[in-house]
Amino acid sequence: MNFNNATEFVKRNFEEYPQHKLEFTYREKFSHTLRVLMWAEKLLETERADSDILLMAVIFHDVGYVVSSQNHMLYSANICRKYLEGQFCNQNYIDKVCEIIINHDDKKLIHVHGTCIEQILMIEADNLDESGALSILWDVVGTGKEENVSYLKAYERICQHPITDEKIDFLSVSSSARKIWKKKQKEYEIFTDALKRDLGIGSISG
Repeated sequence: MNFNNATEFVKRNFEEYPQHKLEFTYREKFSHTLRVLMWAEKLLETERADSDILLMAVIFHDVGYVVSSQNHMLYSANICRKYLEGQFCNQNYIDKVCEIIINHDDKKLIHVHGTCIEQILMIEADNLDESGALSILWDVVGTGKEENVSYLKAYERICQHPITDEKIDFLSVSSSARKIWKKKQKEYEIFTDALKRDLGIGSISG
């Protein structure tokens, strides 16, 4: 499969229909797509799955936002189906890719017996984006849009999104994804501890 052509097609859709942009304009959907693609490729280094199906699903999974944020999964699948049919792809392949796209927002599916590995990795890769260091950056930028901005406000907002063991258990099942989450958890704890220290929170003088 030519993933570069598919990626360029999705990029053009996002550029031509800017209504997909959310309140936080820095959360641009095409950039998100590229990062999810990065995580999917990372998971494929150690997980056995059909990369042609998984990566194509990742590329198209959020393009439906150019139509509407509501039921974007269905719009994404429809856009993908038309594109792949235009590339004369096998119908069985098209159906599998579109099924993964339609179900990618159902986080609980990774815990359902019988869910295919491509669906699991699609959901896990999507979950890995905007977490850890990027989640901290999101909180800092978001705090900057509020009134009476302060370091303390940013710290408090960051602390509202800890990476707990329960969160890891819910968002991942594959050993590869769990390993990445554990690393993110450690990095989050190191950063928040250092920030707490540097802000003087809990010190005698503070």
